[in-house]
Amino acid sequence: MVAKKNTSSEPETSETVENSAVAVRNSWAGITSAQDIQDRLMQAYGTVFRGTDLLGNEFELVDKKTLVDIPFTVLEYRFVTSDKFTRDGEPTEYSVVRGVRMDNLKMVAFADGGTGIHAQLKDFYARTKQLGGIFCSNGLVASEYDYVDPVTGDTSEACTYYLGN
Repeated sequence: MVAKKNTSSEPETSETVENSAVAVRNSWAGITSAQDIQDRLMQAYGTVFRGTDLLGNEFELVDKKTLVDIPFTVLEYRFVTSDKFTRDGEPTEYSVVRGVRMDNLKMVAFADGGTGIHAQLKDFYARTKQLGGIFCSNGLVASEYDYVDPVTGDTSEACTYYLGN
């Protein structure tokens, strides 16, 4: 929890909380600082929580490039299907990975849906039925290449990441 306002002797009802929240929503235009945001949220809700307080997620979402050549352990992973992103009109599947950097024991998380890490994890699961416990002594490996869009012919830089040895 970040902060909690002083409680009054009058009990709060859902109506008073809702009215207070509406007042705060109607006043976003005048924000001048981070403290101003905190104060307005405290006024409206009485308590301001960190996302991890409610979600229980001690894993920081990171860019995969920060794990290149950094010893890393996959603690757990899961496969997720997305209707938002499709391939050939079909929902895509991707992996959500939670792990720990071995150099500083920082808990990290990232997602991958390509031909690198996601494909490796699919293969690993097919062979072992294990959803974690993978030590990558060399961290992640980046494979950079030029991608040519098959529809437009445009070329752009791309990178596929793999779990290292």
